[in-house]
Amino acid sequence: MSKETPNNQASNLASSLGPLGLVPKLLDPKDIDFGNRCRSDYDDQGELLKSIKEHGILQSILVLERPNQNYLLLAGGRRLKIALDLGLPTIPALVSTVEMDEYTIRVCELVENIHRKDFTFTEELKIKQKIHELMIQKHGIRLAGSQEKTGWTKQNTAELLGVSKSSIISDLRLANAIEAVPEVFTDVKTKSEAKKVLEKLVRKITIADKAAEFEKRTSDLPKNNLVNSYLVRDFFEGIKTIHDNSFDFAEIDPPYDMDLKYLRKNNGFSSMYDKEDYKDSYIKDYPLFLTNLMKEIYRTLVMGGQGILWLGLGTLNTAIDICTSLGFSCGYHRIGSWIKPTSYGCQSQVPHILLAQSMEFFIYFTKGQNSKLNIPGSLNHFSYKPVPPSSKIHPTERPIELIQNILDVFVGAGSRVIVPFAGSGNTLLACANLKMSAIGFDLSKSYRDGFITRVYEQPYQNYRSYTHDNREVC
Repeated sequence: MSKETPNNQASNLASSLGPLGLVPKLLDPKDIDFGNRCRSDYDDQGELLKSIKEHGILQSILVLERPNQNYLLLAGGRRLKIALDLGLPTIPALVSTVEMDEYTIRVCELVENIHRKDFTFTEELKIKQKIHELMIQKHGIRLAGSQEKTGWTKQNTAELLGVSKSSIISDLRLANAIEAVPEVFTDVKTKSEAKKVLEKLVRKITIADKAAEFEKRTSDLPKNNLVNSYLVRDFFEGIKTIHDNSFDFAEIDPPYDMDLKYLRKNNGFSSMYDKEDYKDSYIKDYPLFLTNLMKEIYRTLVMGGQGILWLGLGTLNTAIDICTSLGFSCGYHRIGSWIKPTSYGCQSQVPHILLAQSMEFFIYFTKGQNSKLNIPGSLNHFSYKPVPPSSKIHPTERPIELIQNILDVFVGAGSRVIVPFAGSGNTLLACANLKMSAIGFDLSKSYRDGFITRVYEQPYQNYRSYTHDNREVC
């Protein structure tokens, strides 16, 4: 944020509020009243006090001349307070000789405050919002496109503050959002981060509205059935309603990366995703969680049924031990990987310490004895570019084309698939492309809303994450 001297501030005020009739004078600080100002705490003097002791007051304060009264302070509260505390005999001032109403006086103070260095971004936004509102109260509002010469606009506020119109529009929009839903911005530290949160919030609301409209459609039975295959329900509750031996394949992507959870907790959660939506931190006992999960998978898979379990390398040994103990054919020779062939989409939570991860791993397993692959001789690695962040509806979303390729390797058309953690719903879309039936569970309605919009916006059984082929075969 640019910092302006009081003289520049006065120039902006004069251009927006009208001539101020400024006259430079040396005044006795005792002859100046603070008035009923927004700010009464002037204890944070710090470097300013040190500078004034060494060099004196170099920048004039702004005051209003009032008949038969002391001068009224308009801008420069900290400098006046220091002058009084130090017992300085005079202070340089720009004296306004024109009559001012309460609105103009308040705006002068707010314009001064907005250039303080110690403001948080939320305080800055609130002041800009207040200035704009005060000027509208004084002048009325001029609607966009209006030929009227009277009324106040965002362009006027931008000129008053010495910023661009686009900047003030963005700041006022953000200020209104923080005022309306402050809880959404509780952990946000910077304005740029707050803008990302707002963008995500707007996108989430837009998607929810679109999803609600799409769900009203009843004529497209195949798409309606696909939408109904995504259940907003806890997997461990929903699976109780599923009969034994119901599925041919399981695609399992549980919250597995314990190190990543720790880093997010200690370095700040990405503002692009709501913590309420991305529930990756509720597992306190991973081995117990995985044991209960795989017991249900074993129960609901047919004999010879197959599946994949996405995992972090830190949980590989635990996962293999649990799967084999439950009767699955599994081992270190049954490891597959998704290779991200470019640095795009590869991440490191601490890039100054750790290399960016360009691979994700899974183990594949069979209930009982080994089953034949649908496509024999397939490689155990799959090379696809990640989904661009701007296109994601889930933070760990994988491309439909990748999931479709993996499914096709293991099972054929007509197979029945269980997806315990549906997330973006891309596995359900991949199943639809391959003419497989599927059911998925997830706790987040917002992810299901995103899934619904994809179901209806793309051609049935031709769902894609990309408009072009983004597979890179190694």
